[in-house]
Amino acid sequence: GRRYAAGADPPDGRFVSLAADNSHTCGLMNDGAIDCWGSDLVGQSEAPSGQFNNLTTGRYFACGLHADEAIECWGYNRYQVLDVPDGPYAAVDAGDGHVCGLRTDGTVECWGSSSHGQTEAPAGTFTAVSAGSTHSCAIRSTGAVECWGNPDASRLNPPDGPFSVVAAGDSHSCGLRSDGSIHCWGSNSGGQLDAPDGRFVAVAAKSESTCAVRADGTVECWGFDETAPQEQFTSIEGGVGYTCGLRADGSVECWGSLRAPPDGVTYTD
Repeated sequence: GRRYAAGADPPDGRFVSLAADNSHTCGLMNDGAIDCWGSDLVGQSEAPSGQFNNLTTGRYFACGLHADEAIECWGYNRYQVLDVPDGPYAAVDAGDGHVCGLRTDGTVECWGSSSHGQTEAPAGTFTAVSAGSTHSCAIRSTGAVECWGNPDASRLNPPDGPFSVVAAGDSHSCGLRSDGSIHCWGSNSGGQLDAPDGRFVAVAAKSESTCAVRADGTVECWGFDETAPQEQFTSIEGGVGYTCGLRADGSVECWGSLRAPPDGVTYTD
């Protein structure tokens, strides 16, 4: 495959949130529009027009939450990830080949690949949801995290809460507690569970690494082959082999690289 930086040269503008995957990056701008960059082999960077409140990226696709609480997805329709169930939704997050949406009534609806049961969301109400590679996690109103999907028990057994944020990655997940500490669970093949002490405000779980924003805005990463620039950010998003950070002024910086298929590749389910 051809080696390139999927997040290289992000566009100018003021962004309020980011989403990154293995081939492209998308950002929600302060005017509600979405701008994507990186690979566009299957239309994954061709964001639709409109006003959005939330966005997410999966493998060769992306989704946005419109201001009218409807979800729209674009790119490669592998596993029918573009076939969104009717809303209304309050949030959306995409994994490798599946998507989970948090409905306005607090229930979770997932669609796409369910090869490991990652779309079989439990009953009840939640305040947040995160879709990983082959598992998903959500936070209940009590702050407890519940995960489902991949039968690897280590991925499905989070520690006791309460948590305010959950981030599901490839084979591990991390939760941010209300005191700012981070606790991770699942595979530790690259040291991605070895969260440092301190107070954090954001966390992104990747494949064999994890990155988080400290309370002072600096980024710290741990796990396999992971470094971060010595700058200040308000939030971060992890792709496969790269990371993007959002600065307080709305600008974006991405670092790292990945190996992606060449132009003309044919994708199969």
